[in-house]
Amino acid sequence: MPKYLSDYINSRDNNFNLLRFIAASLVLFSHSHPLSSNQLDPLGTITHMGFGVVAVDIFFITSGLLVTKSLFDRKDIVFFIWSRILRIYPALIIAVLFCICVVGAYFTTLPLEDYFNHPDTWKFLRKNSTLLNGVYYKLPGVFDNNLWKNTVNGPLWTLPEEIKMYVIVVIAGFLLYIKPPVVTEEKAKFAFAVICLASLAWLYYKFALSFPGKRHYHHISRFLTLFFCGATYYMMAHRVILSLRLFLIACCILIYFLGNHTPFFIIYFLLIGYITLYIAYVPAGIMRRYNKFGDYSYGMYIYAFPVQQSVAALIENISVARMVMLSFSVTLVLAIFSWHLIEKPMLAKKYLLPDLLSKLILNNFQKNNLTN
Repeated sequence: MPKYLSDYINSRDNNFNLLRFIAASLVLFSHSHPLSSNQLDPLGTITHMGFGVVAVDIFFITSGLLVTKSLFDRKDIVFFIWSRILRIYPALIIAVLFCICVVGAYFTTLPLEDYFNHPDTWKFLRKNSTLLNGVYYKLPGVFDNNLWKNTVNGPLWTLPEEIKMYVIVVIAGFLLYIKPPVVTEEKAKFAFAVICLASLAWLYYKFALSFPGKRHYHHISRFLTLFFCGATYYMMAHRVILSLRLFLIACCILIYFLGNHTPFFIIYFLLIGYITLYIAYVPAGIMRRYNKFGDYSYGMYIYAFPVQQSVAALIENISVARMVMLSFSVTLVLAIFSWHLIEKPMLAKKYLLPDLLSKLILNNFQKNNLTN
């Protein structure tokens, strides 16, 4: 008897923590090549979509499913917004301060007083701590002589794109859950599926025939496709069969078209969502033991690049293997501290604001009744 995505989707016993940790580690692995040897990683040389690109795609797919599920299951827009803020900003702000006060202060070629008073330092703090108008990569006098020059924390560029996806979901939430609702859940789910298909068509139109000549990596259609692919899988969970046979067929098709750029590009965006969610939900056993440790993926993602740049600055002509080993070890320690000291404690407060607002509304309602 076939097993559907809906049979798994409400279980907390899954592989999302491990999958995202592997994805974050793949970003580190992928960046280790240009940071130490100015070369693409092995997958990038074959497909022009390196491991780091695939890893970011996995992040957006899983986020699309889980974030949309959170909105539709709880039907609480305040809880949704507050949870997203707590998930992104506290750890991010600490990571930005780490880049400025530890990495930048150590490696800058400027006197410290000039460094801390420099406009670039304050711009780095302002833009990267808020993500409201993109990110800023440069700290004055830092990593000027590295292979990847003047970039302290490159991967932060994906976070504003993630927030854009949240904004769309928040708008949907307001339309759904204000009284009276503007749209029904069925119409909202249909709209999310339309966004996914329209953005996929846009992605193919702009890039499929010219790939890899035109880079799709930073284009909004990529993020819309992947995020709302995950959202659509959530909405169609009762119709999606998670089968080992289908999973293996999808993997074999992708492998078959490796190196054949245009067909691979087209097929990849059709299959990556299914492959990701099968891995997230179906394989069990020893893999599930990772959940005892925590979710270190975000810490790995926001600390890896400055650590790698620091290693590259300290060890001239470092090999890729040594870069991976050293930077992974240091980043993992920082990610563990980030999860246990910042992320997990802050996420424990996700009910604080919704509960406070509920009490205020209830008290106001009771006062009005007493007055009347």
